[in-house]
Amino acid sequence: MRKLIWIAFLLACGASSLSADETVRARRALVEDAVAVTEPGNELGEFVSRMSARAARVFSLAQPGSREEAVRLVDAAVAKVAAAELSPRRKTPLLESLSILRATVTEAEAPASGTLTVRVLRPAGDGSATSASAGGGVYVAMDGVDVGETVNDGTLVIKAPAGRTVRITATVYPSESGDAHTQVQANENGVVDVFLQDGKEATAGSALIIDQLEEDTLPWDLEALTMRFDEFGATAALQAIESADLTDSAGNVTVIPDGTLAIKADGTIYATNLRFIRNYLDHHDEATLEIHGYDEALRNHNGSVTFKVSRVQLGGVVSNASSTGETYVAAKLLGSDQVFHTKADATGHFTFEQLPQGTYDVVVEGGQHVLATQRVKASKRNVEVRMRARETE
Repeated sequence: MRKLIWIAFLLACGASSLSADETVRARRALVEDAVAVTEPGNELGEFVSRMSARAARVFSLAQPGSREEAVRLVDAAVAKVAAAELSPRRKTPLLESLSILRATVTEAEAPASGTLTVRVLRPAGDGSATSASAGGGVYVAMDGVDVGETVNDGTLVIKAPAGRTVRITATVYPSESGDAHTQVQANENGVVDVFLQDGKEATAGSALIIDQLEEDTLPWDLEALTMRFDEFGATAALQAIESADLTDSAGNVTVIPDGTLAIKADGTIYATNLRFIRNYLDHHDEATLEIHGYDEALRNHNGSVTFKVSRVQLGGVVSNASSTGETYVAAKLLGSDQVFHTKADATGHFTFEQLPQGTYDVVVEGGQHVLATQRVKASKRNVEVRMRARETE
């Protein structure tokens, strides 16, 4: 905590010497430090990192609506942290660092920009060195962020951050893409040509999310399985699944049979045959799910998620918990970055419903204090522990 406060102080002192873009990136680094110090767990930590990084990138591109989109991304991270069952000693630094980032993207002066005309071209097709306009409807992205589509003459006029090199990508799904690097100066006009190449699979920048996953862990006896390709808070409108398979830790691949997975109207993928999924999970401790599909715009979505299979319920009671106020419990799996969190009830009882087998450091926390620690080996279905919270001043 003291480290984070000191970093924030240094950033505040040096803010006047930084550009708006540099200040936002520095604030985003503060969020990363908070994630590293507080250990909120893989799932929450990765979400916060992903959203804050995207917010900083979106802000830096100086597009219309960039500030609003950056604020939306930070707010999504804040909401996720606020809803998590973290002790104040973990939750407070995360929320404070995100608050600092949000204030910066809200109040900072927009980065200086110039005007950039993107011209998208494709080979003439007769083997000559000439090129022709790619026409309208080509997706254009700048540094991985969508900025629009070309009009009929194959061009798109956009704002671009001044004084630094950006990567412009043009894509016609499913298999044409090209990119180019360019730079514009403040209040000046520039032109960049992007040449499409066929035979290059164009993939949307989405991430495969499993809704039932908790800290990279799936319960072996799950009652439902739903997934989605997430595009920073929006579910991609998936139209078809081209392939889906499961790979175990030894590299053995199991193809998921046709009809096992289906797609809802909103793009959510769900399991129609849970028996197959449960049977697989019952015989494996770790696996990687990989899905390939495409959406209504024929954009390819490829994603994979590696997870452990939970076989343990860890429960316990913290005596003397009532004297410490609200009591939180964290279980860190040794040899990994996985940290599970829960909150004890008024009587001090707590339960972790789904944990992979292994050895855990169980930490009892109240307020800003660690109240008790115990190392526990979880190798059977149900494990019970008893811990005593120390009194705090």
